[in-house]
Amino acid sequence: MKSRPDEKLIFELTTALSNRKKEITDFYMYIQSCQSSGIAEILNKSFILLLYAHWEGFIKEYTIKYFSFIISQKLVLSKLTENFLLIYLKSLLKTYKVDKNIFQEKKILDLVSKGSKFKIKIDEYFEKYTVGSESNLKFKNYKNICTILNYSLIDETNVFETNLEKLVHNRNSIAHTGLKAEENTYSDILDIEIMKNLIIGEMENFHSFIEKNVVNREYLVSMHNA
Repeated sequence: MKSRPDEKLIFELTTALSNRKKEITDFYMYIQSCQSSGIAEILNKSFILLLYAHWEGFIKEYTIKYFSFIISQKLVLSKLTENFLLIYLKSLLKTYKVDKNIFQEKKILDLVSKGSKFKIKIDEYFEKYTVGSESNLKFKNYKNICTILNYSLIDETNVFETNLEKLVHNRNSIAHTGLKAEENTYSDILDIEIMKNLIIGEMENFHSFIEKNVVNREYLVSMHNA
């Protein structure tokens, strides 16, 4: 029996999260057991690169698949929450050029106000200017993705922000120089474990948000009306 699109998406995302968590956890357990060896620092740097790669890949994979799912539903803009209207407008503005003629503005207004369906291209423009595929997934860029998804990131003590910035900073230093950063860096395996736990925890939170939105159809305005 063929699965529904929402079931297929949840299965794909759950599998992706499980595989990424397993690889992160397995490698961490290995480097933890090698801290007394002569290659401990090499393994620690390798883990930083792996952890960051899974973090960025996971968030961007989920974001693209979620938007692709919403597009496949062929819903009119008025039925979707406001964040989808903003993304739709952003996609229309990619060809906008300042001109004294108001033809472009009229066309955009017509598309938005006359029952248009949410239809955007998951292309290079979307990945670059919406998801930010050409930039490191540091905290500011992640917050932007949260905003376009209508996801409320909870980080009241800024612990996640601090550790994500540390991860990104060290990833960049290792990638560019082969060395961990001299400042805002990790000092031992416990620091690395804290980063790992926070990153995995936020990946799980992000997954739960997407899953809840898909299962409960919370991308619809009607699901938020009292």
